[in-house]
Amino acid sequence: MKLGFKIFLELFILTLRRPFEAGQWIIAKRFSSELGWLSLLLVSIMGTVLVQLSFSMQPDEVRAAFAAALNSPLRMALVQGVFLVFSVFALHIFGHMAGGKGRFEDALALMVWFQVTLMALQIGQVAISFIAPSISALSSLLVFSVFFWVLTHFIMALHGFKSIWMVLSSLVLAMICLGFVSLIVLVGLILPIIGV
Repeated sequence: MKLGFKIFLELFILTLRRPFEAGQWIIAKRFSSELGWLSLLLVSIMGTVLVQLSFSMQPDEVRAAFAAALNSPLRMALVQGVFLVFSVFALHIFGHMAGGKGRFEDALALMVWFQVTLMALQIGQVAISFIAPSISALSSLLVFSVFFWVLTHFIMALHGFKSIWMVLSSLVLAMICLGFVSLIVLVGLILPIIGV
C-alpha cells in the first residue's frame, strides 16, 4: 500500500509539473480496456460523492438553485458517467480526425487519471474554501488553468501532436461539444423531476 501511495503521489506531482511525461508514462503501461472501464466507473462514483459533499456545504440559496439536478446521487452519477464516456470517445475520435495515432485504451487510461488528478485538486479547493475563503476564487482559477495545462499535454502525448496551439484550439471545440451534450443530458434528467 505504501508503494502504491508513493507511485500515486509521484505521478500526481509529475502530472502537475510535466504532464507530457506523465502521459507518456501512463501510455507505456499499456493498460487494458477492461481495467480502464472499471476505473472509469469508480471515478464516476467518486466524482459523484465529491460533488454531493461539496453541494452539502454550499449556502441554502445555492443548494436550492441546483436541488433538482443534485438531489438524486444516481442521476448525478449517470450524468458524470455519460460525460466521461463521451470525453473518452471525443479524445480518441477527434484526435484521429486531426491526424493523431493514439490507442483507445490509452485515451481511456489518460482520461481516468486526468479525472483523479482533478478530484484531488478539487478536494484541496474545498479545504481552502474553509481555511481561507478569501482566496477560494484564486484556487478555482488555478484548477481551471491546470485543467487545460494537463489535458493539452495528455492529448499531445496520446496522439503525437507537436503544436500546442492546434491542440488547444481543438480542445476548445471539443469542450463546446461536450458542454452541449452535457446540457442535453442534464435537461433530460431534470425535466421529469419537475414534471415538464
